[in-house]
Amino acid sequence: MKHPKEERTYVMIKPDGVRKGLIGEVIKRIEQRDLKIVVIEMASPLLEQMDNHYPKNEEWITRLVTKTMKTY
Repeated sequence: MKHPKEERTYVMIKPDGVRKGLIGEVIKRIEQRDLKIVVIEMASPLLEQMDNHYPKNEEWITRLVTKTMKTY
């Protein structure tokens, strides 16, 4: 088990957060907790990458819809 100061966490700000201008706020909150940002990268996936990201089988889509409906 790693020491807490040696752990790494991946943080992603979704497109709606970027549109709302929340990047600076997220970074500020990370730094306020004495966490160190090691790497920061901004990437925009290609349409093909987005299209291939999730499965396209009927069972997966049905499960996703069911879970979403239960949430709302």
